[in-house]
Amino acid sequence: MGHEATQKLNDSKLDVSFVVMDVDDQESIRQAANTVNERYECELLRKV
Repeated sequence: MGHEATQKLNDSKLDVSFVVMDVDDQESIRQAANTVNERYECELLRKV
């Protein structure tokens, strides 16, 4: 589902990417935050 939505948005010329995150799993949240930090070289999310 997420990959399909990402593709549709990309087809509409939007710059989006898919990141998996299980909101009930602390490690999954940590991994998603780190992925966003690394991918976008941002300081908006602290390394967790």
